Amino acid sequence: MAILNLLLIACAVFSVSGEPSCCPAGYVLGSSINQPNAQCWNKENVTDIVLRCRNTVKIVENKNLNFEVDEDGRLVLLLPNREVIYEDGDSFCQGVEAIVGKNGRASVQRVALICDEQPTRMVG
Repeated sequence: MAILNLLLIACAVFSVSGEPSCCPAGYVLGSSINQPNAQCWNKENVTDIVLRCRNTVKIVENKNLNFEVDEDGRLVLLLPNREVIYEDGDSFCQGVEAIVGKNGRASVQRVALICDEQPTRMVG
């Protein structure tokens, strides 16, 4: 627990805005409607991922989604095939609109989509 606290403090110290700029392993950086300041969310509390696409918004349920958080606090989605990202040939998902957690909705600032073992970095 002490190590976790040190990591959170270290992240906060190097943040320009006073908000944490990174999160420890297992957490994702995001803000919610009720708490606009960025905070670290435990990925175990995330229930759904909302992908932002050109023609639609696709909700991916957590139980069907394998995701991790990298060392910079970016959400990494491990998607089984391109059909999850592409609704059709023209509806490319540009990033993640939000993560939906047990405590409400949290917006995701940065995300890395990994599809067919070919990483594609996206900025939300």
